[in-house]
Amino acid sequence: MNALPRLEVLDLSHNAIGKIEGLEHRNVLTQIHLGYNDIKKIEGLGHLPKIRGIDLSHNAIPRIEGLDKVKG
Repeated sequence: MNALPRLEVLDLSHNAIGKIEGLEHRNVLTQIHLGYNDIKKIEGLGHLPKIRGIDLSHNAIPRIEGLDKVKG
């Protein structure tokens, strides 16, 4: 079951998230805010066809790579 099928903006800032996952069925998501977490690698965003904005500020990401897989 896909809870919140029309969710367009997801704000998960300030949640101690270490890995981006569980977004496979978020086909209408246009913005995701993941600032101030513990993310170390950009991944898990390749299945977001309508994404237009991603906030990954203030995380532990050493290099910006993996955004080329985002199809938004």
